[in-house]
Amino acid sequence: MKPEVDLAIGELVKHGVIHKDEIDSAFEKYPEVASIDDRDALGDFLEQIGLITAFQAGELRNQRVADLVMDNYLILDRLGEGGMGTVFRARHKRMRRIVAIKVLNPEIQENPDHLQRFQREIETLARLNHPGVIQAYDADFGPSGFFLVLEFVEGSDLDGIVRKHGPLPVSEAIDAMIQSAKALQYVHDQGMVHRDIKPQNLMRNRQGDIKVADLGLVRLTEAESADDHNKQGLTQQFTIAGTLEFMAPEQAENTSGVDNRADIYSLGCSFYYILAGKNVYTGKSVMDKLMAHMTHPIPSIRELRTDVSEKLDNIFRKMVAKTVDQRYQTMNEVIADLENIKMIEKVSNVAPTNIVITPQTSQTETDTGTAFFETPLAKRAPSELEGTLIFNPGQKTSVQNDSDNAATAFIERPSQSGPELSQTHSAKVLLVEPSKLQGMMIGNQLKSLGIADVKLALSGTDAFEQFSKGGFKAIVCSQNLPDCSGIELAQKIKEIPSGKGISFILITSNIDKEMESLAAKVDFKILRKPFTPEQLQSTLPVNAPNVSQPIVFQPTTKTVLLVDDSSFARRRMLGILKTMGFDDVVEAVDGAKGLALAQTRPFLFVVSDFHMPILDGKGFVESLSQDPKLKNLPVLLITSEPDSFLLDPIRNLKSCRILSKSAEASALKMEISKFIAL
Repeated sequence: MKPEVDLAIGELVKHGVIHKDEIDSAFEKYPEVASIDDRDALGDFLEQIGLITAFQAGELRNQRVADLVMDNYLILDRLGEGGMGTVFRARHKRMRRIVAIKVLNPEIQENPDHLQRFQREIETLARLNHPGVIQAYDADFGPSGFFLVLEFVEGSDLDGIVRKHGPLPVSEAIDAMIQSAKALQYVHDQGMVHRDIKPQNLMRNRQGDIKVADLGLVRLTEAESADDHNKQGLTQQFTIAGTLEFMAPEQAENTSGVDNRADIYSLGCSFYYILAGKNVYTGKSVMDKLMAHMTHPIPSIRELRTDVSEKLDNIFRKMVAKTVDQRYQTMNEVIADLENIKMIEKVSNVAPTNIVITPQTSQTETDTGTAFFETPLAKRAPSELEGTLIFNPGQKTSVQNDSDNAATAFIERPSQSGPELSQTHSAKVLLVEPSKLQGMMIGNQLKSLGIADVKLALSGTDAFEQFSKGGFKAIVCSQNLPDCSGIELAQKIKEIPSGKGISFILITSNIDKEMESLAAKVDFKILRKPFTPEQLQSTLPVNAPNVSQPIVFQPTTKTVLLVDDSSFARRRMLGILKTMGFDDVVEAVDGAKGLALAQTRPFLFVVSDFHMPILDGKGFVESLSQDPKLKNLPVLLITSEPDSFLLDPIRNLKSCRILSKSAEASALKMEISKFIAL
């Protein structure tokens, strides 16, 4: 091993990025890497086996290992960058606690006013101790300058949830507002006003808890002691406070003079956003938006959503009253009315089905078009469309809403049914699966069970039309269909006389209590992916023979696409794939080149890295999912951090599975086999 590599390893060990015994164990386990001769190759290797993150590997290559250490914290990833500083994900060396670290930008540190503002944020957060407010753990001055250590929230802000999954169910929206209001009441009780409440600053963790974030614009109220005059004077220097789309009228006129009722207004605007999927007011310019808040009539949420009661709509309208005297005076008043609504009304816990909303790519853009948003997280599969599915056999399937001026989205069904699968048994089964590749695989499982006649439908419309012809003993259906969900298809099938006694098996990877309740009510079975032929057999109403022969899948191609910017990683994966019989492997060095190749020829599946230049794994997978011809192409995403929140946008995609780089070759083979056999 060259001196350069020994030096790099010494740096990693010295700064506590890895331990000496970890690197020794790694080289003993993978003796073939003894030939590593530079930092780049070392970084690739250590990232592949999970000893360091992709970000750390980049710092190693650039000879910045020392920058990975900040006092007692080890930097893992860069999370984002703003006007004041850069935020990193880090881990305390001894406590092993994952935190977020905000480092003040160097150019900001040279400005005394900005340093005072940063100091004020530190002091503010230090005074707050509430489960609904992002917790501050530490603050200090390190090699990179001033930094603030904060609670790390693994989840997403409410804006991101709405953009990805559409407006929240009423019950979820009310709970989010109650939690936010309780946290803000605590902030107000400490003599503070947040001044920048918006969906982006309301974080929801994986447990569903709301955390109020970004208190950098907090203003101390007059309730503070007189000796805080300097702090109030500092506040007046930073008059650009808040976000126009959620800013109270009085805040725009006098930023330093607002009280807690400005936060109530902003929370009301946030309430509207998570229920309607758009801002209360829009405008093409700053002045247009300011004037809208001051003069435009307050809209009604009920005009967009019939599941919002008049009483709940009135709560929203009182939160965003133009004058402070007409508004709620405290967050406790808001909490009391929202909790009363929950007690006296049966609020919906189902996503809206009759709402057409206008997507907004940023908080500053005006309305540009109409589209159906997806339903909220963990409620429905990502591919489902909003609206009421109307089946008209022999016609186009439409998704409609009840509003008089609502748009209608028409989904054309395939011009012909999917391929017929071979017949070996008297039972007739309808397989509903939009991916022909997945359909062939499940079809082979049914064949191995002795099922004689399997028909493949590629959509809900196609399935309903085929079923109406009669003769089917069972329906095996994917939850994710292009024109409806599997549950919606089951409901429609069960509504007609010929469908009441049919055995309906729903295939899904995500099962929750709501789905189980619907299964009992509608009368369908749930089969969790991945599943074995024996498990599939147990759901079928036929006396199929025991499985004795292995399932043999014979796809039209065995070509695999391998996308990774690391030559070391590609060599390792090539070896694994070849031992599995995949000799035809096409390589690409980044996501952009991989996407271009995927559009030129058919592939059985794709193996892709996550951290890549030009187009990373997330962008690559999302681009595939948006291409009608490639959306069902299976992708194995290899990353050193399979549980990272950065993967949330693609985690639930049906065609994608996330694997760990640190897995041994045998484990990777097993995972690949299971994935392509689904």
